[in-house]
Amino acid sequence: MKTVRTYMNFSKELDPARIITMSDLELSVATATPLVMFNEERQIIAGLASKWTLLPPNKIKFDLRSGLKWSNGEKVTAEQYKKSLERSKKLYADDLKALFDSISNIETEGDSSLIFTTKEDVEKSGILLKLTEPMYGLMAIKNDKLDLSRSTGAFVLSDMSESEIHLIVNKNWYQYTELMPSKVEIRKIPKNIDLMESFLKDTWVNLVSGSSLMSETTLKKLKENGVKTWQRSLDKVFSLYPSDHFIKNEQKLRDTLVFAAKAAQSGVLVTLGIMPSRPETGYGYIEAVMDTHDEGSAHGPFPVRRFVEKPPLAEALRYLEE
Repeated sequence: MKTVRTYMNFSKELDPARIITMSDLELSVATATPLVMFNEERQIIAGLASKWTLLPPNKIKFDLRSGLKWSNGEKVTAEQYKKSLERSKKLYADDLKALFDSISNIETEGDSSLIFTTKEDVEKSGILLKLTEPMYGLMAIKNDKLDLSRSTGAFVLSDMSESEIHLIVNKNWYQYTELMPSKVEIRKIPKNIDLMESFLKDTWVNLVSGSSLMSETTLKKLKENGVKTWQRSLDKVFSLYPSDHFIKNEQKLRDTLVFAAKAAQSGVLVTLGIMPSRPETGYGYIEAVMDTHDEGSAHGPFPVRRFVEKPPLAEALRYLEE
């Protein structure tokens, strides 16, 4: 297949360091490669780094692959990787705390080595696991801005509009093979249409990304029309509870979780909250955009503008008034 044509609800702006939806994740994986990654057995293996060396008590050194190149043929350097990570930290510090809160410094050694200094014992820091995440992949930076005309991933951006994205294969990618498609054409899924009805009549698309969240009705229709499906274990919706809770109305919680799961199936992260009745400095606050929501319900879901962790009393009082 020389050209892949598929649908995806991609974000307005493409930034491999900014992952909010499953589409963001897939595009990040396609256009930026991290230092290390997982293989099919979920073992950490080399990515852009050829090897890594622990330097106890709190350092780890990564050596870049020999002859590593950008999609345009230019040499990849350790300094470029450092600038890429510094940009991500500057723009998305709150979203990327998992990594940046665990390291105190990033330095380079020559053109091909990066050294991370961790805040705790390097062997307990989990830094290798954190660096497998696609948002820490190497991105090109030009004049402190993201340059999507170059890539270290399997593909490089060729063209992007509000409705379409075109990618072309990166023949300088270290894992490139001639079996890879030369082009990927992505169209945004049109609004207010019957997706199944539209899909069954569609002659443009030649690859459909399904998930284990697909309904039995949809799955049956696909099979009846000769379409094969495959499932990924990571497609399931998980509900996480990071602290103890007292639940007075269990049925209401179950109803809320069902509602939240439906929203999560679109690939977004859903957080649950309650309207505060008094100022509290021991809890976090979610600032939601209350003027827009998907289903016309007074209970949401609402887009989240920000999260504030345990504010001082004056701020908590202001939040209550708002």
